[in-house]
Amino acid sequence: MKQKLRAIVIDDMELCRDLLGEIMTDRGYQALTFPDVTVCSHFLNDTGCTRSTACADILLLDNRMSPLKGLDLLELHRCGNCHIPLTSKAIFSGSWTAAELKRVEQLGCQFFHKPYDFEELSLWLSQQEKSIRSDRELVNVDDIRGGDRAS
Repeated sequence: MKQKLRAIVIDDMELCRDLLGEIMTDRGYQALTFPDVTVCSHFLNDTGCTRSTACADILLLDNRMSPLKGLDLLELHRCGNCHIPLTSKAIFSGSWTAAELKRVEQLGCQFFHKPYDFEELSLWLSQQEKSIRSDRELVNVDDIRGGDRAS
């Protein structure tokens, strides 16, 4: 049986989080939304990911959050065995600095500006979906903790 695509959305602004979650649900994803980066608690504890497979196919996150910026989480992912490819991660911000954009480029993930350009996001998602294998394994959704919505 083909596994449904899964996206994790992390944004501290409920409106943005819900909007991105709905976009992903409308595209056929199981959308898990979270208000902060604590869903990735392995990385916050400096242990790196201890899971054997990815928790999602796509990760969408805001940059300006606390206790950790989105870019800082992506840096931890790069060094800590996250199973979601960096190319399948996108980060959003309404105010990018030149230094932040350079970090995004070095990481190899996608960046978007707020307010959202839905056509640009849709094109990127379509491109990512072409490379998602139908036989991939994902972590059991019950093992992803701290979510405020799963659809």
